[in-house]
Amino acid sequence: MIDRDRIVLTRSGETVGTSDPVQIEENDLMVSLPDGARLILTPAMPADPFPNGRDSVIVDQEKLHFPLLLRHWRPGDVFQPFGMDGQHQKLQDFFTNLKLSRLEKERARVLENGDGKIIWIPGYRSDERFRVKTDTRNALKIAWIR
Repeated sequence: MIDRDRIVLTRSGETVGTSDPVQIEENDLMVSLPDGARLILTPAMPADPFPNGRDSVIVDQEKLHFPLLLRHWRPGDVFQPFGMDGQHQKLQDFFTNLKLSRLEKERARVLENGDGKIIWIPGYRSDERFRVKTDTRNALKIAWIR
């Protein structure tokens, strides 16, 4: 595949961005993904050190509506990137700003709340609406193990 000014090599027969969505239930502690990665869900203290949002995130558990859905991103997906003061941004624009290759975009997933809002883009950034605040009583740490 040619992407901008690079040639990107993939394994023969490798399909990118086509795997089925994975549901995550409230009592799940670990979810295995088709590509061998895993999501680990553990209770956290709101005062725990805040992860960088790439490999793990701590969210306000009371804002979650199960089942959660881990799926590939779609054109038109919108989220509120953590640290952008509640401004909405299309994922397509977010990925363009990061200068992701077409292959990286095709591999990107989103963790979606039961109400359809995006909680986290594993590997990139969490959504502001699910962040832990001073009044948060229950927090959940979600780690993406590749």
